[in-house]
Amino acid sequence: MKKDFLFGGNLRVNEPQIAKERLRNEQMIIGRLDSRYKGISQNLLGEYANDDPQSSAISPVFTTAFLSYYYGDLKMDRKYNYHTSAYSAEGFSWDCKHNKSSAVDPTDPSTPNTVIDLVDAMSRNPSLKILVLNGYYDLATPFYATEYTFEHLGLDKKLKPNIQLKYYPAGHMMYINSSSANAFKKDVAGFIMNASK
Repeated sequence: MKKDFLFGGNLRVNEPQIAKERLRNEQMIIGRLDSRYKGISQNLLGEYANDDPQSSAISPVFTTAFLSYYYGDLKMDRKYNYHTSAYSAEGFSWDCKHNKSSAVDPTDPSTPNTVIDLVDAMSRNPSLKILVLNGYYDLATPFYATEYTFEHLGLDKKLKPNIQLKYYPAGHMMYINSSSANAFKKDVAGFIMNASK
């Protein structure tokens, strides 16, 4: 990605802009859930990627498998439609208001910050353990954003050892790659075993 692009936005570049700009010269876009995936960019002058090549590549398989289970194994009546994405449901819209604390503006339309809830829960239960799993190629929940968030919790220092961050050479869904899935399973199993002691 060109420095001029990043500095032109004062280093405030959003994810759809990165997905569009990264391979603009190749007329390609990169994936949101896994930036190693590439797709064809039809709108060569556009500012944003309007598709996620990773989702386009794997979603049909997951959807087909689930619907086979839903209508086949569970014997659900076909008159009931299962929406595999909240965005496919008619009239869907997120309600991002958060009324937990006066420190959060409930009218702020940005993504809600639930850090105050986590800090509150950990402060009330000092035995609570947290495992954060990060894919290096995830643009939807970038791993450095979680590092930044957890470094700025304002949490009592005695509770910081209760938080573990793990990393995988994967995207948002580390379980679709067998080596990452194996490490993911081992890390989650180890966390559950240690946290339950």
